[in-house]
Amino acid sequence: MEDVATIISAEAELEAIRPLLDEVAPEHNRACQDDYAGRLWIGAAFATNNVPRMRVYVNGSWGSGPQRWSRLRAFATHFGHAQAWDTLKEILPSSLCPMGVAVTLGHGDQARGAIYLRAFGLRLTDYVTLASAVAGATNADVIQAFGAALLGDDASYPTPSAVLSLGFGPDPRPVAELEFCGHCLFADDATAHNRLLRFFSAAGLDVAPYQALTETLSVGAPPEAQLRRHSFIGLDAKSARPVYTVYMKPHLSPHND
Repeated sequence: MEDVATIISAEAELEAIRPLLDEVAPEHNRACQDDYAGRLWIGAAFATNNVPRMRVYVNGSWGSGPQRWSRLRAFATHFGHAQAWDTLKEILPSSLCPMGVAVTLGHGDQARGAIYLRAFGLRLTDYVTLASAVAGATNADVIQAFGAALLGDDASYPTPSAVLSLGFGPDPRPVAELEFCGHCLFADDATAHNRLLRFFSAAGLDVAPYQALTETLSVGAPPEAQLRRHSFIGLDAKSARPVYTVYMKPHLSPHND
């Protein structure tokens, strides 16, 4: 972390959030250290007209259930959103469980936080209700439109694995975002590809970058291997206009494992 912070001139910003990192991922806690998923992950982002940023992801799946939820409240409190978190906690379905948190830092920028919750079997309406409660109707409407377009005729049924995140930044309210597991959602790449092309076109987006990505990843793949490359499809609601992200990670079908 220190090396990355030095490169992007965010040493002071990292130092300011060290007490928070020590609380949600104590360095010498045995349960945290022994978790197979690891303790911390580090990412870097470089966007046009923005300072470079680093993101520290923290594993939230270690410890007992009460300990996990307690850490999430402490995290929300650090960013001034304890009340929003308490409101959400009152209505959270029991199937939603803590996955982790993240802190984004940049030189001279206010630190941003995010809480990640994972679930299987919730309906789209559940995610919309949760988003409305903590982030407001506008954010909830964006999630509703995203889910309806992605799920199609299955929008009224329980959904496969998904991640609901709450972003804490300079805005007075958290921002709710949603990602669906593409490997779980689509039977094959052709289904995912066609659904996303329709979705992106209807949203008025340029589909050329997505087309180029899928074509590039198809080069050299054995024709008999039913590769499912669409790992996650997510909605980023922090911008003025929704931003959609496609995570690609080849996954062999059970017939070819």
